[in-house]
Amino acid sequence: MKKILYVLLFLSLFLTGCLNNSNSIDNITTDESGTSEEVKSNLNIAVIYFSATNNTENVATIISSYLDCELIEIVPSIPYTSADLNYNNSDCRANQEQNNPNSRPEIKNSIDVEKYNTIFIGYPIWWGKLPKIIYTFFDSCDLSEYTIIPFCTSGGSSIQTSVSEIKDLEPKANVLDGRRFSSNISNEEVIEWVKSLDLNEKEENIDMKIEIVVGDVSMFATLDDNPSAKEFYEHIKENNLTLELEEYGGFEYVGQLGFSLTRKDKTINTKPGDIILYNGNQISIMYGSNSWSYTKLGKLETKYINNLNEIVGKGEIVITIKVMEG
Repeated sequence: MKKILYVLLFLSLFLTGCLNNSNSIDNITTDESGTSEEVKSNLNIAVIYFSATNNTENVATIISSYLDCELIEIVPSIPYTSADLNYNNSDCRANQEQNNPNSRPEIKNSIDVEKYNTIFIGYPIWWGKLPKIIYTFFDSCDLSEYTIIPFCTSGGSSIQTSVSEIKDLEPKANVLDGRRFSSNISNEEVIEWVKSLDLNEKEENIDMKIEIVVGDVSMFATLDDNPSAKEFYEHIKENNLTLELEEYGGFEYVGQLGFSLTRKDKTINTKPGDIILYNGNQISIMYGSNSWSYTKLGKLETKYINNLNEIVGKGEIVITIKVMEG
């Protein structure tokens, strides 16, 4: 009887071990060469697309699934019908828009690009050019210093003219040559193109931690992953930054940086502990809340926030900001 119990116990432990091992490979995939690799989410990449007949959407979905990154649709406020896209009718909606240089069809959804630095932009080719709703998207965003990777779907027109349009709309961005796809493109062909871009060779994300010294007290903060914060981090890597700040409005300490940073301003409801760029050349450390057009640079660690006034003091203060070592 004891032997039977031992055997049953062994089988139970063996099966438990197998189940635990199967759970441990949930985040592992095997590529075509048989090599296992951990799937990593590309948090700094987004695939943004407009699709009137689902062809572009199919390509966008393949790219997003392969890269494990966010997929964002540009949704027109007024959907396009088949009559709108009847190119043989000179009065159809698409014809009227394409023939009007000032046409900017309204986008229904809000698209926030601040947390990305690389954007795939997908669209159909209309009359050899960008659909005017893509102009609306670029007009609503400042993609300076971003990498923009165009892709399009068309029956025969090339992508080159539309890429030139994007370069004109975003002259400070790094706009790649992009790729045209037909409606019957295979998953493999799309993935091979994405692989050729070497996007999986991502830069190692640097945890941008800084030290803020007030008198004999040090506070620590983490900067956000955005172009403005990265510029600020690189600046103080070269030299520690000593600033005079003054209390203002009952919610912040603010002072001049002495230089300007890239601005990605938008209306923010600040919280205590937020580190804010104001007007591109002033820095604020918030101890209260305010709603204004700012660029967020980072945030103090939680333990300093509740008694920030006690740590820092009242009135004018002098701070030194430095990069944390190690």
